[in-house]
Amino acid sequence: MLLGGVFLFGSLAGPLLGNAAKKSLSGKSSILHSLGEKVTKALGRKASNPPADPTPSPDIGKKNLDITYYTPLNEEELKQGKSIQVLVYSEEGREQTLKIKIPPGSRTGQKLRIRGKGNVGPSGSGDLFLHLVTK
Repeated sequence: MLLGGVFLFGSLAGPLLGNAAKKSLSGKSSILHSLGEKVTKALGRKASNPPADPTPSPDIGKKNLDITYYTPLNEEELKQGKSIQVLVYSEEGREQTLKIKIPPGSRTGQKLRIRGKGNVGPSGSGDLFLHLVTK
């Protein structure tokens, strides 16, 4: 019976004591907050406040602008090389045909990168990748 009474008293007294403590500390900074600031100063570090206006890195989101075309070629075309035409869209949204030369000695799985010919976005133009595969 005594044990049950202690739990009952604790469950009733807890909120009352918590509210009393809040009233006595109102207007003052948190004890844990001030302790954290003191530890930070003792370690010789500045408090970590995030910048008000973070500037995004220019490469953020640029990967989403890349395009990959799977380019099927037979063994002879990979060995000898070949010129192909690829349709892309310019910054103005117009269709543009690129003439791309697949170098002799290319192999399946190789990726050719054409800079700036991917999708266009606010951070610039992505890249076009030609992923060479065997027919």
